[in-house]
Amino acid sequence: MFILTKIADLVQIAPGDFGKLSHIAIEDNINAKYANKVVQKIGLFICLWDILWTSEGLIGHGDGLVNVNVEFRMVVFRPFKGEILAARIASQTRDGINLATDFFHDIFVPWNELPDGTEL
Repeated sequence: MFILTKIADLVQIAPGDFGKLSHIAIEDNINAKYANKVVQKIGLFICLWDILWTSEGLIGHGDGLVNVNVEFRMVVFRPFKGEILAARIASQTRDGINLATDFFHDIFVPWNELPDGTEL
C-alpha cells in the first residue's frame, strides 16, 4: 500500500528561506512541491522520507534563487490492483458507497465493483 519512491529533482530555494538551515529549506521545498499530489503511474505522494544526495547550491542569474540538485525518497500511497484496504463506510447512495480510511476520506466504490453477495 505504501512504497518509497526515489526521485531526482532541481530544488530552488528562495531568498526568503536563506535564514533556515539548508537541509530544512530543501525539505520544506520538496514537501511543498510533492506532498499531497498525485502523479500518474506513481501514486499519491505523502511526505519526504529522506534526502540521499544534494549538490552545492548555485545562485541563479537575475532571480537570486539558489538551485540545488537533490536526490531523495518520498513515501507514496500506491495500492496494487486487488489489494484489500481496511476502511469505514462513510455513506452510501444508489450508485455505491463512500469509504474513509485514517488519512483518505473520499474513496468511492460503485455497487458493481463490490464483492458478490453484497446487499443494499
